[in-house]
Amino acid sequence: MTSFSTIARRYARAFFELDRNEKTMAEVAKDMEKIITAMQRSTELRAALSNPIIPPLKKKNIVKNLFESHLSASTLNFINFLGHKKRLGLLQEIAAEVLALEKERQGIKDAALITARPLDASSQQKLLQTLSKRYQKKFNLNIKEDPSLLGGFRLQVDDRVFDFTIKNKIQRLTEIFSQPA
Repeated sequence: MTSFSTIARRYARAFFELDRNEKTMAEVAKDMEKIITAMQRSTELRAALSNPIIPPLKKKNIVKNLFESHLSASTLNFINFLGHKKRLGLLQEIAAEVLALEKERQGIKDAALITARPLDASSQQKLLQTLSKRYQKKFNLNIKEDPSLLGGFRLQVDDRVFDFTIKNKIQRLTEIFSQPA
């Protein structure tokens, strides 16, 4: 059976690959951000769009009423198409996939950094330069703090995790010393 993320990726790629220029892609990216924000803020909207009991026409009307004056014509046409295909329940995932494709087209990657303490601006810049040099891409760095790490940092780029935290080192040492000799 095909997973929802695979389905979302297929619809996103189809929409993304339509004849687009730089201006329309920027417009579409803004539209997708608006959709994601609205979906994240409204549990009722997510529930309504993913509810199989609500008829597809009613879902299309809900989305149309919410977004009609806020989105471009091409995005509204695409949403209408999704409604016709009974895929509005995947709208947030599809929008996220479209944004990911646009970032990929622009040569931008996301990286998640978790540190035990705040990271100063010069360290952030050095990290961004190192990542850009290694991957030959620009990076968006999402930084979070987690004091439970005790020190160091954990960096995730795509599916790769670099864990240089004290907490991780302590766990590894504990495992080593716990093994019978």
